[in-house]
This record gives sequence, structure tokens and C-alpha cells, in this order.
Amino acid sequence: MAQGCGSAEPANNEKQNPPIKFEFSKIHRYKKPSSLNPPASEIPDSYKAMVMNVKKGDNIVPTAFYVKSVPDISGNIIKTAHIENNGAEGHIIINIEFTDEGAKMIEKLTKEILDEDIATNIKQPLGVIINGKLISTPHIQSVISKSCQIVLLKSVCQESTCHEIVKAIKALKN
Repeated sequence: MAQGCGSAEPANNEKQNPPIKFEFSKIHRYKKPSSLNPPASEIPDSYKAMVMNVKKGDNIVPTAFYVKSVPDISGNIIKTAHIENNGAEGHIIINIEFTDEGAKMIEKLTKEILDEDIATNIKQPLGVIINGKLISTPHIQSVISKSCQIVLLKSVCQESTCHEIVKAIKALKN
């Protein structure tokens, strides 16, 4: 079981700034849920169903994914994280810098995903989970080591989730 990716205790009152928890988990390479709430018999072993909003054409659609039940990376491996708000294009950009240990872990995981992509000829998304919510499912294009950016469309990210993410990441600065 991997350790790692990011929980940080804020310096301020926890009621105002709760801890933020980053997790990275593989999304099932082959299977997709038949509905937003699939029956337990359909869910592959070692996976759980999670839902996030996805932009399809001009529509925002809740979409389910099978995400590994035990994160590939979770814990305290985020060195810094901050938000860039690109209002003109409607994006929220989360910049993450990993600790030395975190860099090793994310490098190993993304290399493994890319090697499996080549072997199977099927792209496997990586689930990015913040505070228990699936927020992004990017396809890995290259090995990640020291840092990464997660780009969220404001139109896809539910307003309350976006505010929670921004607030939690700002708490990391304190």
C-alpha cells in the first residue's frame, strides 16, 4: 500500500480552515459503471464508484468512475499547493509541488500508468481526489516528478466544491 500525497494541517482554527487531503488513485482501465449508483455486484474488487461532473459538448454531466478503494498515494507528500484563478478562460488551476518522498511516489505511479498504457494500448486515467471528492481524471501524458498542475473548469466544478478546494489550499499557506 502506497503512502502519501497530501494532508496538511492548517495553522488556523480547524473550523475555519479544515485540513486538506490530496489522494491519487488509478481509475479502472477497462470497466465503467453502468449508472451513477451501480449495484455492488457490478463494482470490481478493490474499487469503488465515485461521481464527478464532466463536460460533454455543451453539457455538464455527472459521470461515474471506478476508483481504487485504497488510494495509490495519500498522506503528507505535498510540499506546497496554490490556486490560480484564470477567470478569462473559466479555469481554476491547482499548482502542486511534491515533497522529495512525494516526488518519488508520483513519479513511480505515473511511470507505471504510462508503461501499462503502452502494454494495453488503452489510456488509464488517474483520479485526483481532494477531501474525499473526485475532482479530476486526467490521462497521464508524461512522467510527473517534482510538480504538476490540475486544471478544473469552473463550469464543471460545483460551486461549493470549488470554494472548498480554494479555501483548503489557501489554508496550506498559513
